[in-house]
Amino acid sequence: MLALLHLDGPNGSNVFTDLGGSTWSPVNSATLTTSHFKFGNASLDTQLTHYITTPFATQWAFTGDFTVELFAYWNNLSTSFGDSAFVGSGAVAPKWVLFQLDASGHLDFYASVVAGTYGFHVTSSSVVSTGIWHHLAMVRSGSTITCYYDGVSFGSGTLSGTLDNSQGLAIGAIGQAFGQQFDGYIDEIRISNVAQYTSNFTPPTQPFSSPVATTWPLPSSVLNLPVRGLWELPNDQTALAVIGNTCYLVTVATPATATSFPTLALTSVGTLLTNLGPVHIRDNNIGGYAVIVDGPYGYLYNISTQAFSQITDPAFLGADTVAFIDGWWIFNQPGTQTFYTNGVQYGITFNATNFALKDSSADNLVAVMENKEQLWLIGDKTTEIWYDAGGQYFAFQRLVGTPIQAGCKAKHSVARFGTEGLIWFGRSERGENVILLSSGFSVNVVSTPAFSTELAQYPITSDAIGYTYQEDTHEFYVLTFPTADVTWCYDSQSQLLHKRLSYDPYLAKFHRHRSNCFMNFQGMRIVGDYQCGSIYQLTRNAFTDSGWPILAKRRSPHIWDKGQRGRVFMANLQLDFVPGVGNASGLGSNPQASIAISRDGGKTFGQRWSAPIGQIGQYKTRTMWRKLAFGRDNVVDLEVIDPVKRDLIGVTLRAFSA
Repeated sequence: MLALLHLDGPNGSNVFTDLGGSTWSPVNSATLTTSHFKFGNASLDTQLTHYITTPFATQWAFTGDFTVELFAYWNNLSTSFGDSAFVGSGAVAPKWVLFQLDASGHLDFYASVVAGTYGFHVTSSSVVSTGIWHHLAMVRSGSTITCYYDGVSFGSGTLSGTLDNSQGLAIGAIGQAFGQQFDGYIDEIRISNVAQYTSNFTPPTQPFSSPVATTWPLPSSVLNLPVRGLWELPNDQTALAVIGNTCYLVTVATPATATSFPTLALTSVGTLLTNLGPVHIRDNNIGGYAVIVDGPYGYLYNISTQAFSQITDPAFLGADTVAFIDGWWIFNQPGTQTFYTNGVQYGITFNATNFALKDSSADNLVAVMENKEQLWLIGDKTTEIWYDAGGQYFAFQRLVGTPIQAGCKAKHSVARFGTEGLIWFGRSERGENVILLSSGFSVNVVSTPAFSTELAQYPITSDAIGYTYQEDTHEFYVLTFPTADVTWCYDSQSQLLHKRLSYDPYLAKFHRHRSNCFMNFQGMRIVGDYQCGSIYQLTRNAFTDSGWPILAKRRSPHIWDKGQRGRVFMANLQLDFVPGVGNASGLGSNPQASIAISRDGGKTFGQRWSAPIGQIGQYKTRTMWRKLAFGRDNVVDLEVIDPVKRDLIGVTLRAFSA
């Protein structure tokens, strides 16, 4: 296979991925369209004058067998330009092969071994039809060239020798101004140096396959099906997942083995009245129920019978969050100071008198959270701590002397952190845009001024979503700002913040992390996707985001001569990765790290230079760059995108002041 273009991707994209490795560039703003396609989700929209080209390469100069094939869709057979060309060599004179339609709507296929002379030419007897997809192919087997229209030969002839091509290829045009007139769409192009067909055949009914994965999978077409909440149930064998407006029971489909983790199955058990926004879930264990709240509504799930029902009790006042202490579910009434409980311990009914106010200050209650058998009532400016006092009329009572002069900006950002505290996105009457971590009956700011400075640029932060998880003794707080499309992560061990983003390789753009919620279940860290309804295992042993690249970036501190303020010459830079981590084939088989250098303190960066990390088994590879030139204020930007382990163990820079 020399070229394989599925021509799939987002509508309007000008990225044309070739699994054969060639680079194709748009001409006259050629783009993909999702309005027409044979396979996948898009095709090349030629719009009469739009096409794509790739430079000359020796692989296009066929010496033996070859096949050029594609699917074409015509809007019109004849244009004001006359003939309609849609595959060509990009040369003015006849070269290589040419697929075109004559002014009458007949297929004209050519091949050339001598520039300016068509050594092979056949024309179809029938006129092609518009408005449907057609498979077209030219095949040389030995010295015989045969042309096919929807799998049926319409002509053949002989032509031996090397096909002339010194100008590269064009798809959607002959490659010259008067030949840019194909009116329609092109999809699923394959060029190979073998004879794929030697007699009439049935055209392909699915996309062409590639022997190894050499490109990233296409984005999901499902964009509005978030996983809104996850919760492990008391038996440790089942869990609940809310995806869109559906509640699912999560069970083990295939148990874990000595070499593999379990696989999970989802069974629908109920329907919610909302389909967006996080939900909160708590169960009451021996009470036999789990409760789900989504803001205006609440729902009950019977753990033993799997019955799901909406809470219709008039004493249920809605809730954004729910906590559980000593058999009591505690709910906040949205937009008020009120919090309330179920009617009796472990019960599923409600009593209109079982409520109280967070009223040591005048701010509203934002979220409720249990911590060390204490009830934290987190308002938008202050926080109160209550406890189960076993009161006759209302179980909970304020813990005197513990109000905290800090509140919460985002109701869904509160999470448990470590064994002692809570963490959330905070605010107070004095300001906001900080991450707060509780310690005893106080809170401390753990975010940085740089974090607050960037967040001050986000117009909306009240929709932030937070969860925590632990891995390799590190505990992480993952804080996502959906509107800003950014995710930040705080590491308890290093006490540092970093951005944790997903990357779209087709648009070359970063987005928020794909995870929307978390649970620890069956020995796996499970997260739910914010868009497509998928559930993933979160692990450092996965080197893609469900197939998409993880583009890792790291920047050095400023490299400068603090004393003399002179120019600094960087003689060489060596990065010590875990070596020999390449994949056996496909993406990551020869993993690379790349650097770009700024000479103006990180304002602008130059071109990128790559160096190998080490193919599989190459344990002595050194990732090194030499003679990195002079600069007064240097910053090195490092990237790794290959789907391999990219643990950076050490960095050595040899530099000298001028």
